[in-house]
Amino acid sequence: MNLTLIFTLISLLLGVWSAPIEEPPYTHFVTFHITQDDQPLGDLVLGLYGTVVPKTVKNFYQLAAMTPGFGYDGSLFHRVIEDFMIQGGDFTSGDGKGGRSIYGENKGDFPDENFVLKHDRLGRVSMANSGKDTNGSQFFITAKATSWLDGHHVVFGQLVDGFEVFSSIIKTPTNSRDNKPTAKIMIKNATVKEVDESDIKSKQTDSPKAEESNDKGSESKQSVEGTAHTGLWALVFFAAIGIVAFLIYKKSIRHTLYTKLNK
Repeated sequence: MNLTLIFTLISLLLGVWSAPIEEPPYTHFVTFHITQDDQPLGDLVLGLYGTVVPKTVKNFYQLAAMTPGFGYDGSLFHRVIEDFMIQGGDFTSGDGKGGRSIYGENKGDFPDENFVLKHDRLGRVSMANSGKDTNGSQFFITAKATSWLDGHHVVFGQLVDGFEVFSSIIKTPTNSRDNKPTAKIMIKNATVKEVDESDIKSKQTDSPKAEESNDKGSESKQSVEGTAHTGLWALVFFAAIGIVAFLIYKKSIRHTLYTKLNK
């Protein structure tokens, strides 16, 4: 009976692990045309999840569509941490202390919309903030799964193409004091596309270079998925050990009580 319980629980854990996680459809696409020291570097293509976080997506999308001075055109990636993330979107001061949303007056911060989407893979696009409900225009793109950010930063998009460009940016040498790149990594300009509502049926919508993105990003995604799988196997292993230890403990307690009752 005890062994049956153990194998049942392990099977349930494996079932949860192997179950596919449905990604929401992309509702908008933003393509950032990147330069390094004023020389073309390539494009970053971002798919946005407007069905999950519509207010956050609207803010990002409109800032990408706006002109320099109130939008992402001409702004810098001011913070780069290798093996973690690249951060940009401060179009007012360029050093991580500024930026603003499309909402409200003055700084125009807006609340955290929800934390449904997780930082569970390479290329997650998420809002940078200075604490709870302080979303403006700054955002970051992750280099790997960063689960410790879940519940603190709102994920609203995914890098779907431009993995080589992302890799070049994140390997840029930086100032050790504030992680500012020594080269000028700029969003020269952006192009935007909104998906027709009738086409929002799955994540397989017709994105710019969608087929290429699946191939180019596959190797990087595999490394993240491999790490996640290893962690889940470890979870199953230690859960099984815990169950066995608990059953042994219960058995020893029963034996002790039985011994005392029969003295």
